[in-house]
Amino acid sequence: MVARVTMMTAVLLTALLVQTVVVPTFDVLGWRADVVTLTVVGLALADGPPTGIRYGFAAGLASDLLSGATQLVGLSALVLLTVGYAAGLARRYLGSTPLGGQFLVAGAASALSLGLHGVLGILLDAQQSSGGAILQGMLVVGLYNLVLSPLVLLPLGTLARRFPGNPAAGASATPSYHGRPPRA
Repeated sequence: MVARVTMMTAVLLTALLVQTVVVPTFDVLGWRADVVTLTVVGLALADGPPTGIRYGFAAGLASDLLSGATQLVGLSALVLLTVGYAAGLARRYLGSTPLGGQFLVAGAASALSLGLHGVLGILLDAQQSSGGAILQGMLVVGLYNLVLSPLVLLPLGTLARRFPGNPAAGASATPSYHGRPPRA
């Protein structure tokens, strides 16, 4: 378990470093890829909703604290734990060959993350943005992360298998429905 936490901490620190140092040099229409969200989605898809919630909260809080006083602390934590939960739930619907589906989930979750962040920022009066700008950002960041998702999701899947969670807690237990959703 200590090795797993160490691995997740290293992934988060690496994602934060890449997000703040490398990604700003590659923007499209003023929007940047969101590597931290990709790591949340990758670990949630590998392990399920509980890991997505825990890692999403930690990643969001670290992102908020790293950003300084430019935004509301806790907003990214709320958004990323929601995205981690949703991506973890989507895992069960990906079927037996989930690779393409995982990439699509990563793009959609990235767009959802930016949209939730933008709408909550407006509602909480934490940012001045228009609905059109949020929609443009959702489209650009969603497509950008869709393209980058193989570079993040594949290594994270390997790391999650190399450092498994606690199967008794259901964190990395293999679903019993063999790729199909359970019947109600």
